[in-house]
Amino acid sequence: MPFVKGMQKVDGSGRKKGQTNRRNLEVVCKFEEICEKYGDPLEAMAEMAFDMNNDQNLRFQAMKEVSQYGYAKRRQMEITGANGEPLEVRLQLIDQITNAIEKLGKG
Repeated sequence: MPFVKGMQKVDGSGRKKGQTNRRNLEVVCKFEEICEKYGDPLEAMAEMAFDMNNDQNLRFQAMKEVSQYGYAKRRQMEITGANGEPLEVRLQLIDQITNAIEKLGKG
């Protein structure tokens, strides 16, 4: 019986979560074929990045690409206090030292 809009999905039907679709699988297979034939592109970019005979701009671009595989991209994060108010930081140790110095000066 074909699916008609409004019908409930049958349990266990459809593609399972995390399963790659046919097109993505074809792309991965093609990429693996290219890597077997021509070599690993990441390795080639790393060689370009560290080859002093290459133009500095090319080396820089290659290094940027290669570094993305080794380091996560960082995102700016704003830290605020309660209800978005400015964050209040209190350094108690400094207060304790300051109080101790004041006591020594008075004594």
